[in-house]
Amino acid sequence: LLDLHGVPGSQNGEIHSGACMRDSGGQNVDFFQMEGNTENREMALKAIRAMAKYSKDKDALWGIQVINEPHLHNDQEHQFLKSFFKDSCKAIREEGIPMDK
Repeated sequence: LLDLHGVPGSQNGEIHSGACMRDSGGQNVDFFQMEGNTENREMALKAIRAMAKYSKDKDALWGIQVINEPHLHNDQEHQFLKSFFKDSCKAIREEGIPMDK
């Protein structure tokens, strides 16, 4: 199982995801709250593509986890995550990993 454990910009604003950031109200700032910042999302998708390309011919591949422990605070972030999952799956398939692997 390959795991993108920390996405660019942090998926939850916690230390274990590579960044610990708080806004002026003390809330964690993360990947989902960076509205309009597509650069981190695109870097994450690029990393997922690289993971898929590297592992597509590996018999031991069990799966690719595209994000670890995202913290979602509202419906907009849920929609962002749903879109990110769809784009991640599409990127993995485009690199040649079939649905049954």
